[in-house]
Amino acid sequence: VGYESGKVVVRRVGDEQEIATLPAPPGADRRPEVRFSPDGQFLFVALGRTLGLVWDLKARRQALVLSSDQAAFSPDSRTLAVAEVPGGLGLYDMATLQRTRLLFDATPFRWPRDRLGQASRNASAHVRP
Repeated sequence: VGYESGKVVVRRVGDEQEIATLPAPPGADRRPEVRFSPDGQFLFVALGRTLGLVWDLKARRQALVLSSDQAAFSPDSRTLAVAEVPGGLGLYDMATLQRTRLLFDATPFRWPRDRLGQASRNASAHVRP
């Protein structure tokens, strides 16, 4: 993946053949960060503080426009988790390209306290459907 003249260019690793050229939309304010889905079908492109695009590389088309530059694919590539403003987490079904859940908590996150009152950084959180 490269960034050339305001476009994101995706090339095959072995022979550098161009697979797709994705135009950066108006409002893109920085060199993009990219994340591939584990199955290689989708590419998330973070283009600005509140702008992200998801491209379907097999269909060679833009699949989603998101008002967030923070997202992660599930290991099976079926779900995209998107940090939505303010303080929510949207879950998108990649088969239908629809948001299926919105987990929302506007309160600031606080690390759990151990029995001595110290913030425990060893805590973990798990989100289940």
